[in-house]
Amino acid sequence: MKQELKILGVRTREDILFLLYDAIPRSAYKIAKEINLATATIIEHLNKLEDAGMVSSEDTTKGNLRRRSYQITEKGKTTLIDFLKTYMQRIKENPELARAIG
Repeated sequence: MKQELKILGVRTREDILFLLYDAIPRSAYKIAKEINLATATIIEHLNKLEDAGMVSSEDTTKGNLRRRSYQITEKGKTTLIDFLKTYMQRIKENPELARAIG
C-alpha cells in the first residue's frame, strides 16, 4: 500500500483520480481540459496510474475517430481514500496546520 500512496504523492495524479471518481469515463483530452494541463502531461500521469492498477483504459471509436477513455478502478478508489485518510491524520497531528486550514 505504501507504494500506491507514493504514486499519489503527485498532485496531478490525485486530481485525476478525484475527477474520475464519479465513474464517468473520460479521454485524456477531456481530463486535461478540466485540470488545465497539456494532454501529453495528463497521458504521462495516466500511464503511471494505469501501470499501478488505479486506472483502466479502453479504446473507443466514434466515426473515424479513435479515442482512449479512462476510468478509475476499485484499487484506485481504495488508494485515494487511504491517501486522504493518511493526509487527514497528518493534519490532525499538526495543530498549527489544522488551524491554518480552518
